[in-house]
Amino acid sequence: YYIRVSGDATDTVQLYELALTATNPPTTEVTLDGSGNLVVQDVNEINDDTLTLTLDAGNGALLVSDPDRLLTTDIAGASGNETHEITIPVIAITGASIIVQSMGGDDTLTLNLTGGDLPLPVNYDGGIGPSDDVLVINGGSYNLGDFTASNASDGLIDLDGATFVAYSGVNSISVNGSLTEAHFGYSDASDQINASSPTTGLTQLVSTVGASVTLSHPTTLLSVDAGEGDDTVEVGPLDADYPAMIVVNGEDGMDAIAIASPISLADDRLLSVTAESVSPVSQGTLSVDADWTFGPGSQLSLALGDEQVQMIESATLDLSQATLGLALPTAPVAGAVFPIVDLSNSATLVAPFSGMPEGSEFRLGNSIFRITYLGGDGNDITLTTLLDYAQWQAAVFPVSEPAQGPTENPDQDDWPNGLEYLLTLDPTKFEV
Repeated sequence: YYIRVSGDATDTVQLYELALTATNPPTTEVTLDGSGNLVVQDVNEINDDTLTLTLDAGNGALLVSDPDRLLTTDIAGASGNETHEITIPVIAITGASIIVQSMGGDDTLTLNLTGGDLPLPVNYDGGIGPSDDVLVINGGSYNLGDFTASNASDGLIDLDGATFVAYSGVNSISVNGSLTEAHFGYSDASDQINASSPTTGLTQLVSTVGASVTLSHPTTLLSVDAGEGDDTVEVGPLDADYPAMIVVNGEDGMDAIAIASPISLADDRLLSVTAESVSPVSQGTLSVDADWTFGPGSQLSLALGDEQVQMIESATLDLSQATLGLALPTAPVAGAVFPIVDLSNSATLVAPFSGMPEGSEFRLGNSIFRITYLGGDGNDITLTTLLDYAQWQAAVFPVSEPAQGPTENPDQDDWPNGLEYLLTLDPTKFEV
């Protein structure tokens, strides 16, 4: 029970038969610190707080509410003391920030921006320990949302410079306003990041070194900078016709980007990736319905025979700054043709791979391959397995003859065996 008695030393208070109703004492203080900052603090460290901050622009006031807890305040001019909602005149807050300290428990802080941006930056401390603390931002329409994760529970949010939040001890963040562009930046630790659509219309970023963030799809751009360290970024699954351009940059370190199939972006939206390895999430065909470009130093990594890229509709695939990296699950037979990229007839290919012009040959394991950008129905990238020299030698020379080295010339023409092999000529016949 909570009974408050006011008076001085000369007063006498007598309590007779009272019908007392159980209630909870105020557990959250709303006050000003020595610098004039507004401080909202849980004074009982084990409460599950459900706090909301709202600007009442018409009355020049800031509302602090919690439907489950009583709030107390000593701010001059404030109203609602010992109720679930306190109204504070904005002019009473002379400091530079709003500080919310929810301490222990599973706490939620909601910034209600439907009536306008809060008058000051917010510093939200969800507390330490095994709790599930949530930050919710409702309302507002912004050109740029900048989300920077410092570690698994701390970071910064900047919405057009109008709403700024520094948070710590937060597990998840939900943004229910409108964003044109959303940029996510991560720390220099080695991260595992996933960008997906858990529910239609929503984008979610989950990271091993950052709080999870869920927001309505940005309308123009979603960008992810993984920071230094050896990072893995998984893109998808995403809603079909995802509305925004997607830019993923692994930055420094040995980074990998894995893309879930299918991925489909709205018309004129681009998928741009930069990492030491770019591959499908799983074996099979990675179907892409979007213009796709690779940044400098990137590599398209595929398991030969198990993975390929399929570009559909009138998309453009730009591989001119990328290299090709292949894993060879099994040794192929000579003459085998492997599709690498299958383009629709209306798709456009910007090629070749860096350092791999049309018809070039390279060795992988004990096999030799020749690449063409004119394969399939005329615009696909395929690899053909060639005989290596030892296989070629065994195939063209009788077993009874001694081994023929690449510098020997048994047919006495102008072409030693090595050149005959490279030019696919017959070393047993004289050629001019």
